[in-house]
Amino acid sequence: MSVGKACIHRVLRSLVLQIAIQSLIIFFLTGCGSMSMESAAGDTVIRIDAETTYQVIRGFGVSGAWWTIETEDWPEENKQYLARLFFDRESGIGLSMYRYNFGAGGTNPDALGVGTDSGNTANDPWRTPVGLEIAPGIFNPARDKGGLWFLKAAQDAGVREIIGFVNSPPARFTRNRGVTGSTDGLSNIDPAMHHDFARYLVDLVRFMWENGYRINWLSPFNEPDIEWNPAKGQEGCSYSAQEAAMLLATVRKEIVAADLPVELTPFELCGWDRAQEYLKAINAFPEITDSLSVFSIHRYESGPSQRERVLPLFRKDFPKTELWMSEWTQLEQGRDAGMDSGLVLANMIHDDLASMNASSWQY
Repeated sequence: MSVGKACIHRVLRSLVLQIAIQSLIIFFLTGCGSMSMESAAGDTVIRIDAETTYQVIRGFGVSGAWWTIETEDWPEENKQYLARLFFDRESGIGLSMYRYNFGAGGTNPDALGVGTDSGNTANDPWRTPVGLEIAPGIFNPARDKGGLWFLKAAQDAGVREIIGFVNSPPARFTRNRGVTGSTDGLSNIDPAMHHDFARYLVDLVRFMWENGYRINWLSPFNEPDIEWNPAKGQEGCSYSAQEAAMLLATVRKEIVAADLPVELTPFELCGWDRAQEYLKAINAFPEITDSLSVFSIHRYESGPSQRERVLPLFRKDFPKTELWMSEWTQLEQGRDAGMDSGLVLANMIHDDLASMNASSWQY
């Protein structure tokens, strides 16, 4: 596929416009310290006290799911142009975080010989990530050339934080040998496969580091608090709070044993509605709570009331843990080249920074 620069810019203009607004928000809301305003003779004077710090921002980021798959055959100059828009601090918006999706092989779960009903494969053409695994514990980077190209471009541009996230375990670890969830409302991971899945994640992160891809953070879940099933058309796996906490403890144990330079960032919940369940569940595992640097949540399915109810409990039990808003999109069809979508995004960012005290905001 040959895509011209003008086409790339049209496709991404709205996204770049939206994310660019965050630089203004950071300046006025987080990096300026104490700020006061006064009016005189029709002019507004803003006074900034740089000695007062209210908030520390780790960074702003974007996910490579799953648009990078479509760029595999793009000309090199077009990929470089797009990477500059995202990561360059002079000619782009200078993002400092990047999310890489570890696909479960949703388009070809039979590749490992596990067998599957075709109804359990990811069938949305825009949501069909490949998996790097070609045999148990064996990975081939050529299977995701587009995704890994942009991951490397992010690193080369100085992006400090790289998050590897998982939507579903590969089919060999699931109950129905599919990767899009179950039809009974339960978790699709085979309970007997928790340790094997944890070892798979460790092998995968080790492979990435050995091949020059610096994964700083590992997210074993994606919205475990909602029901995933094949009808959604994309990879996904539900987990009860207790099951997710147990699996998280198992993954952490394997990471420590392997001495990998990666930290966990659970749980990527869909929203605040069930967050208290998951926070309570991990409190039963001191090995998690004592080392938990980050708690991640998405900006869906919850309003201010749920957040305001749970946030004080989170701050009480996890006073040193950062809170990341790790996914949001407007979920609208079509394209907006104007300011409407940008203003919606700006309001979301402002709300999460000011009301949630999020230390990271990721699109």
